[in-house]
Amino acid sequence: MTANSFTKAQYKLDDPVVPVWDDDKQLEMGFDAKTEGLTFRQRRRLQERNAWNKYWEVREKESRGTFWIRGRYYGHYLLSMPVTFVREKIIEPLHDRYQPVYYHRKLDRVPDIDQCGVHDRVCIFEANEQYRIDKLVDAYIVNILMYRVHDCIKFFGKVRMGMCSKYIEDYEEADLNYFIKYGEIGTSSDVVDAYMKQKHRLIWERRHPQIMAERKRLVEQHKKDMADGKFEMKFWNKFALYQKKYEYQGGNFFGHHWDNSRLARFGDQPISKDWRYYKKLSEDVNFDKRNYPICRIVLPMSVEEYQIGQLYSVAQASKQETGGGEGVEVLVNQQFDDIPLFNGKYTSGQYTHKIYHLESKVPSIVKAILPKGSMAIHEHAWNAYPYCKTELTNPDYMKDNFFVRIETIHLDNDRGHTKNAHHLPDNILRNREVVHIDIANDKEFLYSSDIVDETSPSKFHSSKANRGPLHGGWRKNIQPVMCAYKLVTIYFKWFGLQNMVEMFGHKQYPRLFCKFHREVFCWIDEWYGLTLVEIRELEEQTKRELDEARKSGKPRGMTA
Repeated sequence: MTANSFTKAQYKLDDPVVPVWDDDKQLEMGFDAKTEGLTFRQRRRLQERNAWNKYWEVREKESRGTFWIRGRYYGHYLLSMPVTFVREKIIEPLHDRYQPVYYHRKLDRVPDIDQCGVHDRVCIFEANEQYRIDKLVDAYIVNILMYRVHDCIKFFGKVRMGMCSKYIEDYEEADLNYFIKYGEIGTSSDVVDAYMKQKHRLIWERRHPQIMAERKRLVEQHKKDMADGKFEMKFWNKFALYQKKYEYQGGNFFGHHWDNSRLARFGDQPISKDWRYYKKLSEDVNFDKRNYPICRIVLPMSVEEYQIGQLYSVAQASKQETGGGEGVEVLVNQQFDDIPLFNGKYTSGQYTHKIYHLESKVPSIVKAILPKGSMAIHEHAWNAYPYCKTELTNPDYMKDNFFVRIETIHLDNDRGHTKNAHHLPDNILRNREVVHIDIANDKEFLYSSDIVDETSPSKFHSSKANRGPLHGGWRKNIQPVMCAYKLVTIYFKWFGLQNMVEMFGHKQYPRLFCKFHREVFCWIDEWYGLTLVEIRELEEQTKRELDEARKSGKPRGMTA
């Protein structure tokens, strides 16, 4: 690792150098075949002298005019002559005769740590000192690039930031490389820690080529956008997702638009959770501060009718999502008692345990990194109607690092205006987003593949219940009416993927709720008038059909 920080030049400054430029380049610099025996330093001096000669030729031509301009040219030239004479006749020969000044010396690097013996303390000490110097130099380089960006934007202003795109790109790349090399291994780390960090990083990248390919694509797109003048200030903002919010300090670089007060190279300071990122839910003080949605779904039926319609539609939807080795597997479907739910208000109902096989239901980037069999999601549901609680887990792979909890309360004669149907504390309620789902709206949450005429409330009319179609402001006047309040909580602790997976879930659940409740309403003629006993018999029959369908056919239903 340390060997890559400096170029290992194999020549000495006083060794003869064989020209490696083409003929045009040599002529441009004033070189010819007679200079082949010159040292590297002498060739550089010759290049500088030729450049100065060209400079004075240009000055001489520009001075051909008034007497004042001509006199100023001769004055400058006369002042330059003694300085040039002293340098060429005295200083440079002394440099050739004696040891060069420190910034021209060739310093051999100490052995790398992998060249040191196990008990060679002197070698290990030198390697660590070299690592410390390399880290310091790299930090200075990042700082220089950062201030260059800062000065450029101060000069051109934020309106013309396109003029600074090359500087921004150089700074972002250097900052990211510094973070990859030194970030999150602590200020007291040594060269061995750095080697181990790189080893594990390379192993991870080799095991996940799909993620690295996607990362490369996004980086190239980001650079292209910057070249076109489109700036995504948070693209490389590595600390933003993992910082402790209560310790965060606002930036002073470009204000809140581009907060670089905590750069990537400070990843080993407390603001980064690094390996402590994998802490348990009970220790995560910010868990309940995340903004999870409360979905409100108004339906043209009573709570009593919805109980039958929901159970019937769950059975039918399970059939639609099952086939080709994927779908729903029902393990347990039985009554429960003496389990307090909703602050002890409900204690009995129906308990189900299902397994969802979801190969085609998750994002491709997640599917690419998960081993085979890890897409089995276990659902535990307690239906103490009108309150229901559902928990999704992955005990075989993610264990305690993942769950989805959906808590639903169904209120009769309610049009979605109850402020706190779940009786949440104020500090949690204020951080919850409210999502109103209109089942008659085909465009808000659904994909085009989700929309079919048979399950479109805006086109459906029930002959048995004499309801529908639903148009415009139907939620204001419809009777009977009820509202399902669904509180969604997603917990996914996996470094680098948490935010993406949680945002994916927040996007998919309104879609899932909308699609399901459209089906509940549009299948009303199939379940209207059924009893709860008949529904339980239907569930047993559905279980047998699901077991058969899962063993044959092709995957069906919604995909990511």
